Amino acid sequence: MKRSVKKGKTLLVDGPASVELISGEAEILGATFRKGDRIVIRDGKRVPFEVKKESTLSLMVAENALLEEVDGSTIPVSWEAASEDIVSMEKPNTVMVMGEVDSGKTSFCVYLANKALKRKLKVAVIDGDLGQSDVGPPSTIGFCHLKAPVRDLFELEAESAYFFGVTSPSSVVGEVIAKLTSLKSTLLKANVDFLILNTDGWVDGEDAIKYKVELATRVAPDVV
Repeated sequence: MKRSVKKGKTLLVDGPASVELISGEAEILGATFRKGDRIVIRDGKRVPFEVKKESTLSLMVAENALLEEVDGSTIPVSWEAASEDIVSMEKPNTVMVMGEVDSGKTSFCVYLANKALKRKLKVAVIDGDLGQSDVGPPSTIGFCHLKAPVRDLFELEAESAYFFGVTSPSSVVGEVIAKLTSLKSTLLKANVDFLILNTDGWVDGEDAIKYKVELATRVAPDVV
């Protein structure tokens, strides 16, 4: 089906769905979405199309998929403020993103990466979420350099991925921390000046808290 959306509106689309821009211009988490561009939205994911010029979109959506049109941008003001502060910091800069499952960590990583790319920074992403890995297969830690704005970390191809064989870090805490610490050091030495580390959603309980504290201590990011 086709749907026209006026400038200044945001169309929220839940997957599974496929969306192509027929005319106009939109933005997805800071990445420009131009005429002829197409994106596949995975089941369980929501993508905001922030319309910059009146647009017509061609949509293929599941029967139970949500389509919602809202006024203005759906990017939280806190995201805008935080990203502006972070990309303005002295380089190199490492940012570690933490939060529970489905709290928006990955979407924030995408938005932050796109903001950094617009500043002409050399950006890399480490996906440290074994259970819901986007950069690489499940139960791995993967990383890649970003050459252009991205709409979903799942679009990225891992330059390398390290297999742990589990979907939670609880049984491999030491190994995960060691690998993430090593990757941070290696990437910064390779002239990356903006590094984003996305973490897993294991945050509840004493063991989870100890793990996150030790991870932050060992990785030593500039921003959490």
